[in-house]
Amino acid sequence: MASKSGLFLALLLVATAATVANSFFLNLNGVIKNVNGLKFVGTLSHPRLPATCASGVAIEILNIVDHTVLCSGVTNELGAFELIAVNLDPEFVFVPTNYVVSTVLPITGCDGFTDTGVLFQASVGVVEFVLGTLFGLLGQLLGVFTCGNVFSLVPYL
Repeated sequence: MASKSGLFLALLLVATAATVANSFFLNLNGVIKNVNGLKFVGTLSHPRLPATCASGVAIEILNIVDHTVLCSGVTNELGAFELIAVNLDPEFVFVPTNYVVSTVLPITGCDGFTDTGVLFQASVGVVEFVLGTLFGLLGQLLGVFTCGNVFSLVPYL
């Protein structure tokens, strides 16, 4: 039968290994920070987009260099969104200037924006580091980006 201290050490090792396995790198102007997740929060709004059309819109964090999607989600009834990227490759390096928050076409249920060839995009904003909980593990370092303060119309070809 395992001792209590042996069991505790085994659980601690598993928790530590899980924490390390979930971490990746964030590059902020040449400063590299090891984080466990990225959170993108904001509200979809634009003068040409009626407020009633901001609800239920598919949003993604899009790499503008290679056109890959980091994470995606849907806005709530007020147009707000909260997207989380976790469990990325440990060698992954997130460079904020390579990413935008973007709508996904078509924007359904909204006259004039269902298939217009126009996306709403915004920069990923400024990062803030917070300790949070991911998958039940306390003390996980998250890079939190405030996004979408200024969405612009972008032609989609």
